[in-house]
Amino acid sequence: MSFDLVRKRLTKELKLLTENPTPGIRVVDDGSDMRKIRIDIEGAPGTLYDGEKFQLLFKFSDQYPFDSPQVTFIGSNIPLHPHIYSNGHICLSILTDDWSPALSINAVCLSILSMLSSCKDKSRPPDNDWYVRTASNDPKKTRWWYHDDAMTSELILEQSIKSFDGYQCVFSHDSFTVDCQMKFGIYLPNRADHESLPLLIFLSNSECNEQSFILKSGVQCLASKYGFIVANPDTTPRGCNSENEGEGFCIDATESPWDKNYQMFSYINDEFYDLVLSHFNVDIDRIGILGHGVGGHGALISYFKRPGQYKSISALAPLCNPTKCQNGRQTFVKFLGENETLWKDYDVCELVQTYQGPMPHSPLLIDQISDNYSSTNEFIHGCTIATFPVRLREQTDYDDNYYFIMTFLDDHFKYHQNEFEH
Repeated sequence: MSFDLVRKRLTKELKLLTENPTPGIRVVDDGSDMRKIRIDIEGAPGTLYDGEKFQLLFKFSDQYPFDSPQVTFIGSNIPLHPHIYSNGHICLSILTDDWSPALSINAVCLSILSMLSSCKDKSRPPDNDWYVRTASNDPKKTRWWYHDDAMTSELILEQSIKSFDGYQCVFSHDSFTVDCQMKFGIYLPNRADHESLPLLIFLSNSECNEQSFILKSGVQCLASKYGFIVANPDTTPRGCNSENEGEGFCIDATESPWDKNYQMFSYINDEFYDLVLSHFNVDIDRIGILGHGVGGHGALISYFKRPGQYKSISALAPLCNPTKCQNGRQTFVKFLGENETLWKDYDVCELVQTYQGPMPHSPLLIDQISDNYSSTNEFIHGCTIATFPVRLREQTDYDDNYYFIMTFLDDHFKYHQNEFEH
C-alpha cells in the first residue's frame, strides 16, 4: 500500500480531531510528518489522573489502517499504571490482538483514557524493571497476553544474583493454565540488554523444582560462555494438590481431579514459552529445548508435538519408553486413564514415527547412562523408521544425577550452538 493512501486517511482523522475535538484529547503536530503524530491527553475529572497531562506518540506504517499504529507515551511524565511501563509501552489489546481497521487515532486515545480512568492503583507493572531493560524499542514486538480483560504477562522477581557476565533470576507468576503460582529460573547475559539472544529451555527430572538446575548444574558459566538465555520452568504445579508434586511428566491430564491443575504440556509449550518470549530479548529463530530424565522425555515430546517451535533438541539420560516402565504406566493411568490409545500422544516412541517437521542439521544428541541404555532401543527404532537422525552416546560408570549433567552439559551447549548457526 502506498503511503499516499495512508496520508489521505490520516488527514481526514486529524481534521475531525481538530474541528470537533474530544475533551481531553489534542493534536500537537501540524500534519507535516504523517508517519509520526503526537497527541496530548489529559486525565478525566474525578479520576486518579484528574488534570494530569500526558503525551502519546503514534507511528504509522505503509499498511495503516490494516496494520495497527505503534503507540507509546513519551516525555517526562509517563502515567503510573499497572499496564503502562516506565519506557512508555502500553499493554492494551486494541494495539495488537484486537486491532481493527475501523479504529482511529481518536478511538485509541479514548481507550487509553478509559484505561486510566478505571485505574484503582497508581503503580508500575510488577515486572517493569526487567521489561524496560530487555524489551525492544517497538512495543508491537512484545507478545502481550490478555486473559479475562487483565494483563497476564506480569512477573514477580523473586531472586536476582550476579553470576559471570549476567544475572541468575527466579520469577514467579500466577498461571491460568495450571491455576496456581508457578516459578521459573532464567539466566540473562548482560548482552540481552541490547541484543536478541538464543534461548535454551531446560526441563528437569522428577522431584526437582526451579532451584535444582540453577544451583547444581553450573549452567551460569556455560550460558555466559555461549551467550544463551537459559530458562528452566518448574515442571510440576506446587501447592494446589500435593499429590501432583514431584511428578515432572510433560503431559496434560484428562482424569479428575488432576485435570484441573496438571496441564504441564500446555503450560511449558504455551504459557511459559510465551511468557519468556514476551518479557526477554529472545531471538525467536534460535530456540532450543533440553531435558534430563523425565524432563528429557518432556523435551523430546515437546519437539515432536510442536514441529518448528524449537530449532534444536537434545536430552540427558531421558526416559524414552514411558508406556513400558512401571513408573510411566502408573503416571499415565493416573493422569490419562486406562485407555492406552490416549497414551500415544505423550509417548516419544510413537510420536517420532509420525513426525513430519523440520530435521536437525546434526543428529539429535542423547547422552544415556548404561543402566538405561537398553531402554532407549525402542526410540532409536522409531527414529530409524522415520529416518530421523539421532546420535546416542552410552556413558558408562555414571549415575543419573547432577554430576552426570555437569559432565556433559557443555557438549549439549555446543550442539545447540551448532544447530542455531545452521
